[in-house]
Amino acid sequence: MDKTGKIKIKAEYLNVSDFSEGLCYVSKEVIKKGYKWIFIDTTGNKAFDIKDNFPETKFSEGFARISSFDEHWFINRKGENELGKTWVDGRGNFKNGYAVVSEKQFEDFYFINNKGEEIENFPKGNLRPFSNGYSTYYKDGFFIIDSLGNQIGGKFKLIDGFRKGLFRVKNGDKWGFVDVNGNLVIDYIYEKDRRREFDKIRKLNIDSLDALPKAHLRNVSLFYEGLASYQDNDLYGFINKENKVIIQPQFKKVNDFSEGLAGVSIDGNKWGFINKTGVFVIKPSYYQVDSFENGVCAVNINKQEFQFANDYFLDALINQNGEILTEKEMHCYLGFQGELIEFYGGGHFSGGVHYLNKNGEEIKPTE
Repeated sequence: MDKTGKIKIKAEYLNVSDFSEGLCYVSKEVIKKGYKWIFIDTTGNKAFDIKDNFPETKFSEGFARISSFDEHWFINRKGENELGKTWVDGRGNFKNGYAVVSEKQFEDFYFINNKGEEIENFPKGNLRPFSNGYSTYYKDGFFIIDSLGNQIGGKFKLIDGFRKGLFRVKNGDKWGFVDVNGNLVIDYIYEKDRRREFDKIRKLNIDSLDALPKAHLRNVSLFYEGLASYQDNDLYGFINKENKVIIQPQFKKVNDFSEGLAGVSIDGNKWGFINKTGVFVIKPSYYQVDSFENGVCAVNINKQEFQFANDYFLDALINQNGEILTEKEMHCYLGFQGELIEFYGGGHFSGGVHYLNKNGEEIKPTE
């Protein structure tokens, strides 16, 4: 459907993907390998057939990666193997003019250009596809390269995210930030709390996890709109990219800034929204909040005594003045997917998919 709910391509498929670069893979039948896929255009017409093969990715930079589960190759928008080559394995799709492939399964990856040629001066091994002009790889430590193959900074114990020109990196047991030139701009002074779910995987004793001593400075986030949250003892505040404290630690819980506002909770129970000076512009009156996007934010105005596991439940949509646009039970809330808010009618992704526009109006599919 389009953003008004008008059906543009009728419901006749068992499974579909999202459109990308004007094409989408869909299936009308099941085969031994799972679904039999074809690609369609935005009018619903069949663009091409990929036979009994599997679409590994959507289109990006003119190519989609296809596999037979034994081989991988890239097709153009006509469904042709324009590069004329196949590989045993691949990761992601073309980004910044490069893709990651391998002659072996799960190892020895390398970069190719959009002609299928190996880039000789780039690293090989445990590589990740480019994103926003940068890639990371592992070789006895983690490294960053730019789209020219230049190494950014030195070796890091871990690299955990890149946003707005800064990488969050770990050296020893602490975290800091380096810029796109490899300069250390925020020293390694932050630690991270151990996470219960990871400790379970590592089969560590979690009975006393909450009682373990915690670092003074810890749990620094990535930067959103120039500010990152961090925890000082038990309270959260916000720093800028010079590591200067802009909003003093005073909150039990915080979200990232979005459209000039961040959801915060002083008592760990009720949430409100502050501006970048730390002043409340929407008073704490919600039991849960999402982030502002397109001028609106989903919140929880009624306390839920019981929630389904993993059910991100919100029940109202507000504007930046704190005015309620609509009250509606939104389970498994997904936020804006394009121009419409998407959520489910019940817990565990049950109750059907529902949509709202930014005015809080429900958009229903119509012929």
